[in-house]
Amino acid sequence: MGLLALGLLLGWSSVAAYALHAALPYNPLQLPFEDRFDIRLVLPEGWAFFTRDPRDERILSYLRTPDGQWLRAARTPNFQPQNSFGIDRAARAQGVEMGLLLEATRQLGRHACEEEPLKCLERTPSGQKLRNESPNPTFCGQLGLVFQPAVPWAWSRSNRGKTVAMPSKVLRLDVEC
Repeated sequence: MGLLALGLLLGWSSVAAYALHAALPYNPLQLPFEDRFDIRLVLPEGWAFFTRDPRDERILSYLRTPDGQWLRAARTPNFQPQNSFGIDRAARAQGVEMGLLLEATRQLGRHACEEEPLKCLERTPSGQKLRNESPNPTFCGQLGLVFQPAVPWAWSRSNRGKTVAMPSKVLRLDVEC
């Protein structure tokens, strides 16, 4: 039993090493038999199958309350009491709903923002009126979208106790449900 476990561990470790090496840019290291067998024929996703690009823009959604405050509209993370600790899957549907709204706004210009995004949302004029076609809509009313890159890892300790306001772009919509 131990020999089988060791064999499986070595086999899968080899597959992972070849997949990781294929995803790297050119380097002087060469794995055995790499020139005879292209792992991308078996694993076309390579290492990207396991993760997304950490430099992708984050899209933060905010809904405006009747008293004029901007509140986060995302119902994630899924394992919260409001989502019945993962049983209610409505939070998962928000990604599809957001994708439909973003497709409808692809041609709209986004406003550059160099300060706290909520301040920019407040100043940005309301954009186009959209109809939310989702069967169970969660984004209704004044919707503010913030397109912001993640804070670089190297900056994680640069402003102790202060939030870093990354340059972003904002878009304000009037969504009908």
